[in-house]
Amino acid sequence: MAALNARPTGLAFGAVSHGMDFLDASNLLGIWVSTGRHTWPNPECDRLVGEAGSLVGDPERRDRMFRDAREILADAVGGAFIAHRLQGNLVQPWIQGDTIREPDSHGIADVHFGDDTVISNICVSTAKKQ
Repeated sequence: MAALNARPTGLAFGAVSHGMDFLDASNLLGIWVSTGRHTWPNPECDRLVGEAGSLVGDPERRDRMFRDAREILADAVGGAFIAHRLQGNLVQPWIQGDTIREPDSHGIADVHFGDDTVISNICVSTAKKQ
């Protein structure tokens, strides 16, 4: 971990898991910029991720910039993505607790990302959720 967290990183090759904190390309690509978790130095990738991350009002241009940054990352082998985890939880209405998200506009509830290990806050209830 010391080599991974060094600035610049002292790790030439390693397997690192990452889950998105929120659903946006800036969340994943931001860890690859020179100031990110992996401190991968590429000025063009830094520029694209930085500009796209703060761009509002032009979603097509923003998406294109993130796609261009991702292509740079993959082509220059800043990262080699060998596995992609998919995790999803659907929660019945009688499963309740502080870590359960409120149902969205489609009525789907889920466990908060990062809180899914807090099972002591989850319970089975016979009461209808308020």
